[in-house]
Amino acid sequence: MPDTLHDRIQRINVVATSPDGLVRARYGKGFVVEVDPRCASRHTDQTLAVQATKAVGGALKGYDLAIRKALHGSEKTPAPEETDHDDSPRANFLRATRLIAVEATSTGSDITAGWHPDGGLTIALRPRTLDRLGTSNLSNELSAAVSTLLSRIARARDKAYNACYRSLSRTEKPMSATQDQFVANLYELRNVARRNLPNIARAYAGITSQVHATAFWERTLFRPGDPVDAAWRGMRDRLETLLGQTTTRLADAAIALDLAVTDLAATDHRNARALMDARAAEEHLPAPLDPNVPGQIPTPPKPGDPVATKKLHVGPIMEVDVPEVAR
Repeated sequence: MPDTLHDRIQRINVVATSPDGLVRARYGKGFVVEVDPRCASRHTDQTLAVQATKAVGGALKGYDLAIRKALHGSEKTPAPEETDHDDSPRANFLRATRLIAVEATSTGSDITAGWHPDGGLTIALRPRTLDRLGTSNLSNELSAAVSTLLSRIARARDKAYNACYRSLSRTEKPMSATQDQFVANLYELRNVARRNLPNIARAYAGITSQVHATAFWERTLFRPGDPVDAAWRGMRDRLETLLGQTTTRLADAAIALDLAVTDLAATDHRNARALMDARAAEEHLPAPLDPNVPGQIPTPPKPGDPVATKKLHVGPIMEVDVPEVAR
């Protein structure tokens, strides 16, 4: 199977550590912060917050560079085409993203993670948080707070995007019927990229997972040397491969279509009218593979991969292993 854009994004796993090496942040299929138990004796809440900010900030920067490399083959994003007006939707959107300010708190409100225009990322711990939670619970709370913050940043960017592409010049002449039809089609294409294709890709990923899970039962269904076993495995592996390829191709199509529509709208005022449609509420849908929503389209399993299992409780004291499939 060829290496696809979906595969490259799904493989991204960035790890960053704090200057003292005691806080570790990992950004891949989710955001995880790990606090070393030694922090309990070496740090106060304030100094630990500083170390956590450094680690999380490093992971965010590394993930951004990895995304750029996956999309463009380089850590440098190609320079956008210059526009004729400083008040273009693109320029307004870039200015708006630099002004985003959001905060998120942990479940118990002991940790606050913020994103501010002047200082970027900040993490703060309430007094005695480290003593109350311990390093294990603190790791979980930090992970949850940062994950919530990333989701809120993504929503703020989407809100800014929608607002900026409605702030078109009032001096533009009315568009012809042909132009209106074109931009209406552009809106529909964006809807296909952000909702239809990802939904279909997720459905295929779930079907692939179900087909893959049948391997769990093979040892009980077939005896060693059974000729039906080889025939079944060959058919199952072929079907699983085809379904997995369909999943990744749909995901790649969604990414490419969304990038194309967004770029086209960003470089032409008239085309951006597609994003001013009466159904604009749907534009708050996340991008197909938003960097802030890791694993939005599951990676389909491949033949030979281990089958994930989960415990199924049967009665009050008995439990058995059963295959776990994606939904």
